[in-house]
Amino acid sequence: MGKGQSNETLTHHHDNGTSLEVALTSGSGFPTDPWKKPGSNYPCTPGLLAMDDVQRFSHVVPFRNQAGATPSADPRPDELLGELEYDLFKLQQPHDTDVSEEKRQLALSVTRRFIYRVKDNFLGFQTVITPSYSHLADFLDCHLNNAGDPFATGSYLSQTKFMERAVLDYFASLWKAEWPHEVRTQEADDSSITKLVETPENPSSYWGFVLSMGSTEGTLYGMWNGRDYLSGKIMLIDGHLAGDCLLECHDNGCHTNGRSNGQGKAVESNLVNVDQERAIVEKLSGTVLRSPTKESRTPICFYSSVSHYSVRKAMVILKIKTFHQVATKLNFPPPKGFDSWPTEVPSNEDGSVHVQSLAILVEEFAQRGYPALICFNYGSTFKGAYDDVGKAADLLLPIFHRHNLLNRSFSYTDEKGELRRVQRHGFWVHVDGAVGAAYMPFLKMAHMHGMLEQDISIPEFDFALRGKKTEHYDYSDVEVVNSIAVSGHKWIGCPVPTGVYMTKTKNQIMPLEKPSYIHTLDTTLAGSRSGLASAFMWDYLSRHSFNALMEKAVHCHKMAATLAEKLRTLNDLVERRELHPNLSPPTLWVCRSPVSLAVIFRRPNKAIMQKYILCGEEEFRPGESRKLTHVYAMEHVTLEHVDRLIHDLSQDGAFDLHE
Repeated sequence: MGKGQSNETLTHHHDNGTSLEVALTSGSGFPTDPWKKPGSNYPCTPGLLAMDDVQRFSHVVPFRNQAGATPSADPRPDELLGELEYDLFKLQQPHDTDVSEEKRQLALSVTRRFIYRVKDNFLGFQTVITPSYSHLADFLDCHLNNAGDPFATGSYLSQTKFMERAVLDYFASLWKAEWPHEVRTQEADDSSITKLVETPENPSSYWGFVLSMGSTEGTLYGMWNGRDYLSGKIMLIDGHLAGDCLLECHDNGCHTNGRSNGQGKAVESNLVNVDQERAIVEKLSGTVLRSPTKESRTPICFYSSVSHYSVRKAMVILKIKTFHQVATKLNFPPPKGFDSWPTEVPSNEDGSVHVQSLAILVEEFAQRGYPALICFNYGSTFKGAYDDVGKAADLLLPIFHRHNLLNRSFSYTDEKGELRRVQRHGFWVHVDGAVGAAYMPFLKMAHMHGMLEQDISIPEFDFALRGKKTEHYDYSDVEVVNSIAVSGHKWIGCPVPTGVYMTKTKNQIMPLEKPSYIHTLDTTLAGSRSGLASAFMWDYLSRHSFNALMEKAVHCHKMAATLAEKLRTLNDLVERRELHPNLSPPTLWVCRSPVSLAVIFRRPNKAIMQKYILCGEEEFRPGESRKLTHVYAMEHVTLEHVDRLIHDLSQDGAFDLHE
């Protein structure tokens, strides 16, 4: 038998009484080599294991399979601990069919020790590290799957959609959407498939779903939703149409632009002469249809330079073009005030989007007929800033009006050969409110009730936001926000990644599939969706009244202000060379955006970064780069945490001298 092979066998018993001996050897395709090791650069989790563990765990996890081997002979402790970590949690076993109970309990014990250690000083990320959901432990003993549309029960009944719908109503109310949802599906008489209600009574009512990931999933869906809406795709409200793309009028008549009947065959369309079509539309609306171009079907995305990294990923996944990509490819001259095309929309010092720059960039494309897909941040960036969506709308709506993007007409011929028209905006506004869309409504309520000691300004972001009446035009009926996403595991504090995506019924995407298998339309991003996520969200909201959440918002706001004040006091000592006199330049770069839960400061040494679970970011400025970190004042952060951090930052060597 070759090296690394085992002489263990498995006896398999057939139903007919015979048995089969199976040799468990690595040469037979079984992963039985117990001593395979990862490379030297394999991840080693800081703080999970200590050097003492190498010897203490040797009876369960033999060190390198060498009797008497000692770790002191190896000059790289991280490599040794990484190897021990790999072996401790390795699932492939050389002899038994499962991990030994002793090793399993040891691995779980190490994990618990690590988690509790992390919880003690967790300051650097936008999550509540101490949620309380152990009372729902029995939910873990059942698979809960909210497959398909939240508003259709479907055939998979081990679900929590009844909780999901309550959570969605809650956020619709919080975000001033029209609720409850106007249900658009009904079961067929034979109970074999779900049919559409073609014309909902209230198409402006909300629609949404609870996410199985975080706000990243919601923003990905929002960008997809906006892309299809702006490019002329058939939406769910147009469900009586076949195919995936609306017709438009062209100079040489109308065409289907690749429309299909959903079965892979082209649909024969009743084409209408362009002059005849325009005459009909003019009679219907008093407006002239613009001849569509490639540009009119090409949404251009705009997002700020400090947007969450997942926004850039969404552009790649969805193949959405950004303004920089198109402008540089087509050699557009830089807009007024810019020497060259920026990669992303510039941001202010506090991290909010520079709305004047956004307006300039959007108009460069609006005047060429491109619709705008805009992603705003609402507390979801490194600096925790809040884009002023209302102020941006005041600048953008007149631009859309000037360039015929306030309302656009898409036309098609129905099954009777009659011309029909759909009106849509030439813009889509998505709000990535990972943190702020849950936190800020309650801070605003607290402010209105006099619970804050100082006056604050809170930018609007929700579905109630409308344009303003100006001297030249009344935009007060224009709905500004099309979709919102929030994370449930951040300010709310669910123990698993989750969140909410929300738009309006009239904006719903036409699902690619209508599977009878689950007896519900496939309207969400994932096929299977976590039923636990909805249960956790419902449980949290049911245990916390509006008053309790206002108190929580005030606590977080005050804790961020307290930390910023203490850091500025520390910074005064640094600038006077009374503390860390050799630090270059002599400053801690303390910054807190208005009403943000994030407090930015100079990145300390590696030990402090790991102790408080801090993240890092590098900010480039003319002539210098700043290596920064931040603390997020979430619910679990107390004055004790703040004072402990300030103490550590005051010690000699707390900062690397030239970072």
